[in-house]
Amino acid sequence: MRSVKGSSQVNLYQLLTEKQLVRETLWLLQGVENLHVYKFIGDKYVVNENIVVSHLTRETLISLLSRFTMIGTKVFSLKRFSTNTALDVETQSKTFRAFGYVVGRFLMERQLDMSHLEKQVIDCDETITLSVLYDKLFKDFTKVECVHQLYEETIVKGFHRYSTVTERVVYLLDIFYSTICMFDSLGDSGLDKMLIILPMFLDICQPYLHDLEGWMTMGKLPHSDEEFMIYKLEEKEKGNVNYWSETFKIKESKEKSLVPKFIQGVQKQILVAGKSLGLLSEFGKFAQNVLSSKSLFDEFKENLKAILVKSNNRFLKGSDLPIGEYVVDGKTSIIDHHALDPLIKENFNTIFLDDYKLVKQDKLQRKSTLCREEYIDWTDLLEHGSCRPPIQLLLAQSLHPVIIERYDKASALLLELFKHEENLFYHISVMKDFFLAQAGGTMYEFYSEVFEKIKRKDFHDMAFLNIVLQDALQSQHPQLMGSLTIVESNISINTYSTKLDGLELRYEVPWPITIIVNDDIQARYNEIFKFLLKVKRAIWTLEQLRFHELTSGSIYNKETGEESCDEDEPIRISKKNLVSLTSSQQQLKTRMLIIRMKIMHVMRNFHFYLMTRIESTVTADVEGKLKEAKDLDEIINIHLTFLNNLKQRCFLHEKIERSREAILRIVYLVFDFEGLWLEGVQTADGSKLNKLEKDFNRCTSFLHSFFSSIAKRGSYPHFEFLANSLKTESRGHHALFRR
Repeated sequence: MRSVKGSSQVNLYQLLTEKQLVRETLWLLQGVENLHVYKFIGDKYVVNENIVVSHLTRETLISLLSRFTMIGTKVFSLKRFSTNTALDVETQSKTFRAFGYVVGRFLMERQLDMSHLEKQVIDCDETITLSVLYDKLFKDFTKVECVHQLYEETIVKGFHRYSTVTERVVYLLDIFYSTICMFDSLGDSGLDKMLIILPMFLDICQPYLHDLEGWMTMGKLPHSDEEFMIYKLEEKEKGNVNYWSETFKIKESKEKSLVPKFIQGVQKQILVAGKSLGLLSEFGKFAQNVLSSKSLFDEFKENLKAILVKSNNRFLKGSDLPIGEYVVDGKTSIIDHHALDPLIKENFNTIFLDDYKLVKQDKLQRKSTLCREEYIDWTDLLEHGSCRPPIQLLLAQSLHPVIIERYDKASALLLELFKHEENLFYHISVMKDFFLAQAGGTMYEFYSEVFEKIKRKDFHDMAFLNIVLQDALQSQHPQLMGSLTIVESNISINTYSTKLDGLELRYEVPWPITIIVNDDIQARYNEIFKFLLKVKRAIWTLEQLRFHELTSGSIYNKETGEESCDEDEPIRISKKNLVSLTSSQQQLKTRMLIIRMKIMHVMRNFHFYLMTRIESTVTADVEGKLKEAKDLDEIINIHLTFLNNLKQRCFLHEKIERSREAILRIVYLVFDFEGLWLEGVQTADGSKLNKLEKDFNRCTSFLHSFFSSIAKRGSYPHFEFLANSLKTESRGHHALFRR
């Protein structure tokens, strides 16, 4: 000990050996606080400036020791995090507890190395200086810095950046995943860090995947779902039509996706699987066969190991090297040959075999010390990193099929319930038969009587319509009586005589079929139903026009708009009833007959097109796809897509709105033409007929041009039939339809 006297203070220096410094440095690197050479002040280690050694200057010594304090501070920070996480089990999320555990395990593995070095220093087996120690632990320092950087990024920065547990957990998992992918892309230069981070990532994922398995095999969220990506929106009781769509959702955030990156791409299957099991539980059905003998995490880990082994075997086969064994093992028998020089054998053992045995012994020691259930030698599995697929692909190949397998099982069970026990296809066929008028006889019986009452101004109220509908159902579909009704929708009863816009069918669908055929879906069906009803009424009206009505003035009362004869009494035309027509009246009659034929031709072509497109669309696009659907969401989307396509083909889409207006204008012209027809040629106004014919020709000319141009562009190839059917009607009439 020596002292230097100054004016105000006395500095005392302690002379230590480098062996003492090395021992305390090893303690420092294990996170020990109470040291002599190093002091822990605040949140970091600092070097005791009163320490000197005989062969180093004070400045050099301080500089050398400071390099160790940086690593020691990071080790202490990691140690404190691991300890605090273990003590704070109740408030910490499972993923953060898992991170604390793997950090603690990492420090424990390091402690084995530090203890081994300390034993060498104590036993004086090897002279270890501070410089030698730094070189020996350089790889260890790199690993510590890597783990500490992950800790700083995920825990420290993550807690400051995000406020919710879900965001913090997803951020932690995403940082680990991105870091693994980054080091994997570096090839062999990133192997050391891959070896430390990948096992950590797998263990950190374990609690998240455990919650995921509970959701996908029992349909239940974890007790504390703060960190899980799915949440329960609101409580929906059995029978609620919104149970499927509004009970469970994937969490969303403006700042980031709340689905971890390593399961992105299968989040839809994850959500649907749990929702399917939740819906099954409402019927008292527990999906036992969804459960697996192995946990999702175990299958994931085993798959990853198997894929890596397969990749390595492929590489080793290409190199003509022994598979699954070290090359050194295959050479020892040759070295042991009696003819070889003993010195060569000794040198070989020193250079190769002894080192190999030490490495193998160290691995066995780590396995037994850490008491791990399954020890995986990631060094062997990852060593050929440049010759295998990217790690993100391997992780997806290992985990996603396991998730999809559970999704397939859960979805199949729910679809079995819908298709067989709840008769899904029967209810779809009811919608097709009545809303799309595929049940021709029953629907004709219904709407023909309604059209007749409207024509005779004898339409009363909704009760009458429902009586007519129930009578029509009774003969062929008695099981639907009471389930199908007519309702009034936002329209005055006076307008029924012209447009029938207020008529809507209502089908009482049982739950859970209401999940697929809900009010919104029925509204879409009703759009098509009302449009078909208008076209059918126009055709029916033209078909009811009789030739004798053009010349017999006694049948139609112009003032009341009613026929004078009884509707059940057959009309008998005799010579007394015949009225002689003038030349102009005869020409007018001929014109009206021709116009009726033209309008009938156009309307029947439209009707034929509509009914064939509906039938072919239902048969080809829906029934087959619905049977092949894998989950309930897919069935809902197929059904909705079918209705959207059908709206386009029935001229109800916004893009072809002008064609619908032209068709409806022809429909309304039919009712005007009916009035002229029933007036008779004696009193009919020729100027009205001229205007009606002109409007009709404009409409057909426009529709022919419109359908031809769209069909040529390929957007709607099925319109080519309509364009050809209107060709004869539009010849000679080039005026475009104006709105």
